[in-house]
Amino acid sequence: MKPIRQPAANRRAGGMTLVEVLVAFVILGMVMAVIMRINATSVRNHEVSKG
Repeated sequence: MKPIRQPAANRRAGGMTLVEVLVAFVILGMVMAVIMRINATSVRNHEVSKG
């Protein structure tokens, strides 16, 4: 008896691939770098304006 093959859409429904996770981490890292840069600039401007 042959095993029943599932369509590709059903096979992918189980979770994310390693490539998708890595891409998500790269995007998250880039966004966090921008946010940290904005925060650092804001702190520096606050220190300068304070005196």
